[in-house]
Amino acid sequence: MLLLVALSATAQAQVRCGSMVVQGRLVERNCDSAVATRAAGDAAGEVNRYLSPTCATLNDGIRTASRQGNYNTVYELRKEFARKCSDEVNDALSRSYREREQAREQRESQRRQAEQAQARTRDQAQQCEGMRDVIQSRRRREAALNPTEVAALRQIEASYNERCLR
Repeated sequence: MLLLVALSATAQAQVRCGSMVVQGRLVERNCDSAVATRAAGDAAGEVNRYLSPTCATLNDGIRTASRQGNYNTVYELRKEFARKCSDEVNDALSRSYREREQAREQRESQRRQAEQAQARTRDQAQQCEGMRDVIQSRRRREAALNPTEVAALRQIEASYNERCLR
């Protein structure tokens, strides 16, 4: 809170870039506030973990003052934030984006691996079902099979037992 008061007190000479009326009050905007706005609008301060303590405190102060409607304080905090933290916030936003992308890619990879595992399981089940059908068919006519066909039946049974009954 002391930082907010100190920044408000130092706001005598300000470069105005634009103004707008918010809830019946004239709000001036600094030309450098785009960076501060982008960082301050960040979802729950996610970028703060990549910022220095000073910049993280300023970013939190902007969000807090915005919620409380302290527009002069917000203006001053954004001005200070843009002056001190613009390079740092760009790096922090890049790092945050890269981490979100890596997490998304990891989730996508895990999803693909799960789909591949399901496909392998489904394919194996179909192979086992086919082998079972062949075994049943040949067993029904086993008496009519020659020795080579009986040996092939035993081989299919062994393969079925190895692949499908584990």
